[in-house]
Amino acid sequence: IEASQEAEEEWSNTVDTIFSGQLFSETKSWYNGANIPGKKVQSLVFTGGLPAYLERINGVAEKGYEGFIFDGKPAAATYA
Repeated sequence: IEASQEAEEEWSNTVDTIFSGQLFSETKSWYNGANIPGKKVQSLVFTGGLPAYLERINGVAEKGYEGFIFDGKPAAATYA
């Protein structure tokens, strides 16, 4: 199982949008990667709350896991 490139980008944009509206985004911390010189400061976790997260993942499941690839092959390693 692997997320499609489009689904990965959309999820990252969602996480970044929520993150940018919170105090976390103004903090220089290991939590958002600000402690690593040259690294993009961004959230690596969903900070929108459990109800919103459950709504999202349940919606994906109801649509047959839209945005996920099930091809039976090992996922290729990718590096950003």
